Amino acid sequence: MRNTDKANEPQLKWYPYVWFLLFPLITLVLLHTAPWQEDNSECFEMKRCTCSADVPPLLYMIVVFEFFGFLYFIAFDPLDTLPNRPDREVEDCRYTYRFRFIMIFDALYAFLLVMQLNALVESDVDCSFAIYFFGILFFVFRFMTIIFLNFLLCTQRKQALSVAL
Repeated sequence: MRNTDKANEPQLKWYPYVWFLLFPLITLVLLHTAPWQEDNSECFEMKRCTCSADVPPLLYMIVVFEFFGFLYFIAFDPLDTLPNRPDREVEDCRYTYRFRFIMIFDALYAFLLVMQLNALVESDVDCSFAIYFFGILFFVFRFMTIIFLNFLLCTQRKQALSVAL
């Protein structure tokens, strides 16, 4: 093993989790650059639009949840500890305090996502096309992220082949 690998190890520990910050950062940029219209405002060709006032606050709440998720990843480094977990802990993952905490977090996060999607569907696209489009697109990506991370939580580690010499 080269010495450069050891020197880069602490930096690479954070690398897999930085992608998780893309959702909240893009959402914040969209909220500030493509403002959400008021309900019953003129949106397009003298047409009055139905714009749910719940969309921006729900997006801010989702951003806060994602920030706390990022802090959890940095603090506990779940992807790094996966290969090091004993098989017994994987089998009993449904009974650990970490699993219960993550299920509560997932339920609250999923509830916010469903409420945000509902508010978007009740609104017209002309309220803010960027927020509408990325809101629905990120809804799909966020749910896929929840499923992927929960799948990793209870995945058994791979056994290395040992050869007796």
